[in-house]
Amino acid sequence: MMGQIKILSFVILMIASSNTYLQANTLTAKIQIMLNELNFNAGPEDGIYGNKTKTALESFYQKNKNSFDGKLSQNEFDDILLEMPKGFTNEDLILKASINRHKDSFIKNTLNLENYNNEVNQLIQKLFNEAQGQLSMSDNSNQLETDESENERS
Repeated sequence: MMGQIKILSFVILMIASSNTYLQANTLTAKIQIMLNELNFNAGPEDGIYGNKTKTALESFYQKNKNSFDGKLSQNEFDDILLEMPKGFTNEDLILKASINRHKDSFIKNTLNLENYNNEVNQLIQKLFNEAQGQLSMSDNSNQLETDESENERS
């Protein structure tokens, strides 16, 4: 029973930790690209809204005498786009995002959420099956020990 609780806890932990990657999106990646182009360190342009991206946004708004509400939305995208150099176009942004996507397979997988969800589910199922197999081996071992103890008492 305790082993099953451990397995269930592990599976829940895996699902919860994968949520971060599931939240990766192209709007966030575009904002990260623009912030990095403007020399605000938003970290990797992976579409994941983490501490570096938040700090870069706060610095951007502080420099532009505004405050950041902590929520990432189209408003932030529009504000940053206004500060981009005149020659910077949406096509530049798409090209840079595309280059990054091909450069880093992790980004490519997280932005393709359907495949990513399937991969995560397959991994969780595999880990669950392996853990169940280990639990079965443990139960069999415990049963053998119980049988041996009963034989010794007889």
